[in-house]
Amino acid sequence: AYENEREVGKAWKASGLKREEVILSSKLANVDLRSGNVRKAVETSLKNLQTNYLDAYYIHSPLASPSQREKAWKDTSFRSNPPDRSSFMV
Repeated sequence: AYENEREVGKAWKASGLKREEVILSSKLANVDLRSGNVRKAVETSLKNLQTNYLDAYYIHSPLASPSQREKAWKDTSFRSNPPDRSSFMV
């Protein structure tokens, strides 16, 4: 949503920090919320950030109705929780 994921992914990789030492999050863009492309948007974020899971994924849009936000949340049925983390993983 903020169009900085590639840069964040590159910076994290260049830092030498282990994945568990970094908190990575992303946000669902309004266009993906309205079009129902939640899973594709998450997968794109994962690719851009060069990781296989996110620590948080924000679904917020002042432009969307409560029912649209609820549907987007339900569309994240592929959620999984690695040990001691509440994350999205594919």
